[in-house]
Amino acid sequence: MSSRYLPGLSEERRAVIEFCGELTDEQWAAPSAAAGWSVAEVVIHLTTGVRALLTPSAAAIVATRDLERLNEQLVDEKRSHTTRHVLPEFDTWSRRGVRALTVFTAAGIRRIQLPIGELGWYRLDLIPAMLLFDWHTHLRHDIAPALDLPPPPTDAL
Repeated sequence: MSSRYLPGLSEERRAVIEFCGELTDEQWAAPSAAAGWSVAEVVIHLTTGVRALLTPSAAAIVATRDLERLNEQLVDEKRSHTTRHVLPEFDTWSRRGVRALTVFTAAGIRRIQLPIGELGWYRLDLIPAMLLFDWHTHLRHDIAPALDLPPPPTDAL
């Protein structure tokens, strides 16, 4: 069995895609409630976090002693992307990430612990919970309110 947080992560992925799929170019460019980031940059952040599961960025996340600064650097690398690329990249990398987490959180390896920057050591089966928290929080507290739109409901997952 994989992490108990994967169903919630899959639902949150769907919520991000549905919510952001309706945004206009002006809304993508609007400032979010995350200081210094536009709505598009927040979604870029969500993408770089899950993308790191499957790319060399993972080494930077494991080794960093300043996760906030690293998050800024990872977003900076993608800031020049036009908004039409932001959601498709989240769609692609979040799908790949959820699929990979099904394997990473399987019996036998789910209890392996990895460092997440200066935050400490975490078992692999908790990575989906971390992403779920990040996606849920940014969508409902940084994106929706900044656009004066109702956030998606929060479900039991």
